[in-house]
Amino acid sequence: MQSIVPIFAVFLALSACVAPPEPMPAYDPAVDVTPGLNDKEPDLCRARNFTYYIGKPVAELRAAVADKPLLILSPGTLGSQDYDSARINAHVDQAGRVYRLSCG
Repeated sequence: MQSIVPIFAVFLALSACVAPPEPMPAYDPAVDVTPGLNDKEPDLCRARNFTYYIGKPVAELRAAVADKPLLILSPGTLGSQDYDSARINAHVDQAGRVYRLSCG
């Protein structure tokens, strides 16, 4: 029992060294936090501007974003290993219709 007391005292002293948790960041209405568009960060690629093309053939989206980087993700394909916040990722179903847009 006497050997437990010093060990407990050491843990008690170490627990006093732990930093307090960081406060939650303030809400910023200018940052878009729409689920599904912001897996890694806010909508920097402006994918929300192209939500009209959800449910449409991917060829229509490809023509609309000709000036932006675009990655087409078909079922069973792997995404890119590099992250580009300006790139739009278009997730398409078996029929070639867009069902989700994200940045990356």
